[in-house]
Amino acid sequence: MQTLASLVVLLLLACLCGVHHGSPLPQEVLPRPQENFELEKLLGRWYEVAVVATCPYYMQAQKDNPAIVKFELYNSTEDNVVKMRGTVPSPGSCKQISVDFHLTNQSGHFYHHFDEFNADVETYVVQTNYNEYVIWVILSTEQPSGIKTTLVKLYSRAMNVSESVLTKYKALVRTQGMSEDVIIFKDNKGECDQINAARPV
Repeated sequence: MQTLASLVVLLLLACLCGVHHGSPLPQEVLPRPQENFELEKLLGRWYEVAVVATCPYYMQAQKDNPAIVKFELYNSTEDNVVKMRGTVPSPGSCKQISVDFHLTNQSGHFYHHFDEFNADVETYVVQTNYNEYVIWVILSTEQPSGIKTTLVKLYSRAMNVSESVLTKYKALVRTQGMSEDVIIFKDNKGECDQINAARPV
């Protein structure tokens, strides 16, 4: 169980560090969600193909196993909730993880609370054309320490992306104060065909 918990911590949309790495973003430069965002168009299958974060532990874990992760984003029966389920490649099998995104008053901005680390996680859709790619900026704040982590993730409808999309992603990474040189581009190791029980967070 501890191994699965560690895997979930490393691959979810939040990255939590035990020490402070970098300053929190000032309020005036918080991510701005895409204008005229349409949630229904974002639903469906996505592949996580690239990631960068201010958390060195997370980055090291991604380097150790840089496999593309498949996600399904779909509506929930609960009001103002969108669910995401991910299939994580693991030696000999696959693990399934899930998270409930709560809609906020700002279109394209989601919230969830990670109970295991008492962390508030804000997720922003900053760029997407819905049928090809989406770029997420994720800010997590651990309580009560106030430790903050920033992630920028690139999802694609396919396991590869065009050079024009990569250029947009790298530019977005720079706006968050990170270098494009440290971006981790995921490897296509195929899709999982053996699924273990989901672990919600």
